[in-house]
Amino acid sequence: MGFLKLLFLISFFFFFHSCLAARKLTALVQDQPMPLQYHNGPLLSGTISLNLIWYGSFKPSQRAIVTDFLTSLSSPSQSQPSVSTWWKATEKYYSLAHTKSSNSNKKPLLLTLGKQILDENYSLGKSLSSKQIQRLAAMGEKKYAINIVLTASDVAVESFCMSRCGTHGASPKVAKEEGRFAYIWVGNSETQCPGQCAWPFHQPIYGPQTPPLVGPNNDVGLDGMVINIASLLAGTVTNPFGNGFFQGPKDAPLEAASACPGVYGKGAYPGYAGELLVDQSTGASYNANGANGRKYLLPALIDPTTSSCSTLLLFLISCFFHSCLAARKLTALVQDQPMPLQYHNGPLLSGTVSLNLIWYGSFKPSQRAIVTDFLTSLSSLSQSQPSVATWWKTTEKYYSLAHTKSSNSNRKPLLLTLGKQILDENCSLGKSLSSKQIQRLAAMGEKKYAINIVLTASDVAVEGFCMSRCGTHGASPKVAKGGRFAYIWVGNSETQCPGQCAWPFHQPMYGPQTAPLVGPNNDVGLDGMVINIASLLAGTVTNPFGNGFFQGPKDAPLEAASACPGVYGKGAYPGYAGELLVDQSTGASYNANGGNGRKYLLPALMDPTTQKTDCFSPRPTQASTIPQRSTSQWNHLSQPYLVRLLQALPASHRHRFPHLPLISIPEPTISLHMGFCMSRCGTHGASPKVAKEEGRFAYIWVGNSETQCPGQCAWPFHQPIYGPQTPPLVGPNNDVGLDGMVINIASLLAGTVTNPFGNGFFQGAKDAPLEAASACPGVYGKGAYPGYAGELLVDQSTGASYNANGANGRKYLLPALIDLTTSSCSTLTLASKYKSLTIDENIVSSISTNGKLAPLN
Repeated sequence: MGFLKLLFLISFFFFFHSCLAARKLTALVQDQPMPLQYHNGPLLSGTISLNLIWYGSFKPSQRAIVTDFLTSLSSPSQSQPSVSTWWKATEKYYSLAHTKSSNSNKKPLLLTLGKQILDENYSLGKSLSSKQIQRLAAMGEKKYAINIVLTASDVAVESFCMSRCGTHGASPKVAKEEGRFAYIWVGNSETQCPGQCAWPFHQPIYGPQTPPLVGPNNDVGLDGMVINIASLLAGTVTNPFGNGFFQGPKDAPLEAASACPGVYGKGAYPGYAGELLVDQSTGASYNANGANGRKYLLPALIDPTTSSCSTLLLFLISCFFHSCLAARKLTALVQDQPMPLQYHNGPLLSGTVSLNLIWYGSFKPSQRAIVTDFLTSLSSLSQSQPSVATWWKTTEKYYSLAHTKSSNSNRKPLLLTLGKQILDENCSLGKSLSSKQIQRLAAMGEKKYAINIVLTASDVAVEGFCMSRCGTHGASPKVAKGGRFAYIWVGNSETQCPGQCAWPFHQPMYGPQTAPLVGPNNDVGLDGMVINIASLLAGTVTNPFGNGFFQGPKDAPLEAASACPGVYGKGAYPGYAGELLVDQSTGASYNANGGNGRKYLLPALMDPTTQKTDCFSPRPTQASTIPQRSTSQWNHLSQPYLVRLLQALPASHRHRFPHLPLISIPEPTISLHMGFCMSRCGTHGASPKVAKEEGRFAYIWVGNSETQCPGQCAWPFHQPIYGPQTPPLVGPNNDVGLDGMVINIASLLAGTVTNPFGNGFFQGAKDAPLEAASACPGVYGKGAYPGYAGELLVDQSTGASYNANGANGRKYLLPALIDLTTSSCSTLTLASKYKSLTIDENIVSSISTNGKLAPLN
């Protein structure tokens, strides 16, 4: 009894202290300013040449887009709003530095276009390290220069598409007479990661899914490069040597433009670039006029005098009257942009076309049945409504529209039939495939009147998979009248990137963090594959040879389904799939019925007859319900995790609870873990089951993401490359990497003790489970929503955000845990509701012996 009294006192103190913390939290919550601290170092001044090193293949027209932008920086003879007006915002940094520095004799900055060096033969190869980028930069001028290295779309650069779209730095400090140069590197992301580094001109694979804008120069890669060059150029002149204006850690600083991620116009929010000008003749979006009639989209810059993001429009309004006229013009031109899929007069697939499946790798018969049932459902009318067949009928509108625009009206209606299936379970070409090998596999199907669908298993790596795509489609080369075939490839993302290619059945690592839905076939990988097959199949029949219906560049087209990313039901918005049907017996979400009693979730299709983003999705014939988590969906979740906190009691008391597990964690090793920054920030598991006397241990691995992917694994202490773009918080220990590691350790530790051997508490697939903390992604405080961590405590002396105090005066930010009694996410500030809870020793013992938790030995 004495021990129980002690335990009660501990519990009462914990919960009473939490009540005080909760009240204190509300008092301290405030909008955090984002001041860029001046570290007293020099800013670039005087006449500086901008020298370009073009590495790889760039067309002259592409080079002109960049050179016109750079010459526009110092050219005042442009229509307003202009590039040069945007650049004038950097003068505020110089004025502020002048007031804080004793050196006031610096000349004003003047940027001039210098020499251009073409390295079209890839002298250092097509895979470059950071040191090789510096070596290329050194080919430019050695002083009074910013040397800009631009790599072509087929060049891989260390960390490109993983944690950065470009970078800037400076040559080593040498003797004064030799001088130094600054450098910038930016890559062309068009074929590698346009959704990451060319947004908003390409829809992102992850995060807020809004239709991409039309680029002002009609080149997704180059329009994206201009944005990144502009951002890094502003950072270079205001923080050239790492001791100018920045906020946060020196190795991962927030600078003039990177402190305002995703902001391009007034009213911007995650997934929306803001109010922009629209070219009436091309539909292109822009916010700045440049030299030679160019138009550009430029990022907002932080105003160092107000610590707020200043867009070009707001800067104009604050500067001069002429800009007020431009502002009125801007408002008049702002409109919902149409996203018509243009018909390029090419053939659409017609007649009887066989769907042939090439299964590459290991698939269970039950998994293959999910796909074949979907494909046979496309042409089967004997299904409950809403049905797969009804969804597919939307493609008929494309044929009707093509019929009115084409002279060839003798085409037969399209009829899809299930053809042959080929099993390559032994992975004849290995487990790492190139795009050419995918085409080789596709050729194993029929040679004409066919769509050959290559499906790769979850342990097969494919070029570009999880980096820039979840699948693709194409066609065999044009030959003599012998015919052609179309092909589709889709990968099973379950173990590689389910948060990217199987959303909304898995929570994304990046972007809007909403609870994943239950898949209609209870297989995250295959339910995700069906979505991607459906999307690519719609694109294949309406744009089989690259000259059908699409919008944007031919190499990265928006097609029937990809023009409606992330939309599955009415009312969809970034992070929310829309109103869907819910199977009352399984809790699964779906929007279409298929053959053999199957249910599927299918993507919305663009309606080509409305010439706007009027995306069709199957309409439920009964009252739609927004999927909600119910207690029944959490399998056997019945007792609160709070009981497990007893494991933290002193060892002297643990003998009172012999059934509680004792988990030992091995010393961490330094290694690059497969999947890090791709699909995970860490993981946990257990050693193999052996003889009873030997025992077992559980283990956790977490990586330090500071230099590799801080926007993925250290949010909210670093702004993400993808998804909701809100200013990052200041970490409580002033170390982005380690503060992020604590979050991931805490999350995995909670998962480890409650699901140590894969048969404890979890929801979803065993190989990709949702556990105690991972079921509440991105939630740290009350009122959290995608891109906002919630109400947090703020340290008044450092500005750091936290929600928990630790030993030795430490402060930490810890993730929310799912409350088993309510199936809702419980933040630390909500703990006060448990203040009357008592813990009974018999409850602990019964829980420990009923199979929910078991001793490790």
